[in-house]
Amino acid sequence: MTTTAPLTTLPDGTRGPDLAAIGATDTDGQPSADVVRYALDPSGETYTVTLADGWRPPGVLTRLEFLRRLTAPERIAARQAADPVIDDFLSLLQMAETVDLGDADTEAGVRYLESVGVLAAGRADEVLDASSS
Repeated sequence: MTTTAPLTTLPDGTRGPDLAAIGATDTDGQPSADVVRYALDPSGETYTVTLADGWRPPGVLTRLEFLRRLTAPERIAARQAADPVIDDFLSLLQMAETVDLGDADTEAGVRYLESVGVLAAGRADEVLDASSS
């Protein structure tokens, strides 16, 4: 996978890709092992960064990983609800390749599930917690 990272000044004073901006650093701020290579773009303002196959930024899950954050009774209640908002959210999930926990639609859908009682109070925050991904 390739992506673009902005140019930044690195801790040693040299210029390089801002890997933190794309979520490609370890907890100590060093480049993630998933960074295969990077090269300065002709514009001189950005880098093309090549990452290992299957790499995803923090907080981005597969559909299955996301749905497993819900309990079986919660998933069943969502599917059985006669609610067009829930139907729309589940339809969007079905079409998505990945689920970004920080995405506005994801957050709105999960918070709606909590507001109508499909999720218990406080569960939306648990489901949307990117630190547990």
